Amino acid sequence: MNDLNMRMRHCLSLFVVLGFVLLLPVDLYAQRKDTDAKISIGNYVKSSTGGRTKVADATVRIRYAFNPLDISDKSTWIDEGQLKISSGMTDYSSFFVELNEDSLAHWFDTRGRNVAYPPARWIQGYKPDYWTEYQYSQIAVKDGKLTEYATMPRELDSENLCYTESLPLFIWDIGTETATVCGYDCIKATCHWRGRDYTAWFTTDIPVGAGPWKFGGLPGIIMKISDKDNVYSWEAVAVENGKYPILLPAEQNTNNRHVRMC
Repeated sequence: MNDLNMRMRHCLSLFVVLGFVLLLPVDLYAQRKDTDAKISIGNYVKSSTGGRTKVADATVRIRYAFNPLDISDKSTWIDEGQLKISSGMTDYSSFFVELNEDSLAHWFDTRGRNVAYPPARWIQGYKPDYWTEYQYSQIAVKDGKLTEYATMPRELDSENLCYTESLPLFIWDIGTETATVCGYDCIKATCHWRGRDYTAWFTTDIPVGAGPWKFGGLPGIIMKISDKDNVYSWEAVAVENGKYPILLPAEQNTNNRHVRMC
């Protein structure tokens, strides 16, 4: 009888602990970016108060729709990415997030920092209530090295970090098929990279071997790329000429761990 009681108490304890564990991640790790869990206010304040360092001025900016349901409707895009191209380096980040940071900085500048700020914070796009690394990472490429800065959500901003790897090697098969993307004549290329088969469309009219996110290695800018299952896709929607500052997070604002990737 005593054994039975002990076993019942043990099972009850396990049930309580399991229930607590199952419920806890819903609040802490759901990675939402809506009213209670977008990128934390600390990250925005860092950005708007000198937490980033200007390293270059880009002269070309290409904007991409990321995972669009309808390329003509921006509200159906997960994100609008931007590739900034300067002499000697490229920088890929979220245009949605940049606009959001500028808006929040203006809010603070005009109303002060000791007041409530709008919880929606101007984030645009489809499924705006989920955090994704493809939107909240910044990727700079210079001198054959790729550095990715990861901005973590909410209280995890203390874990913001960056890593550096050699420029990824893409083994492209360049075909003869052509298409027009964003007004540019493009050539089809395919490759298998990190477990996925990708199809890219690049233009030699912009002779820079770069593209959205980490993609590159072709004799021209990648204007459109997706994997065969269409889990990830990017398509250029604008090519702009002007002066676009490239701002990188200051090292003191990240746990600057550098990891060499194979």
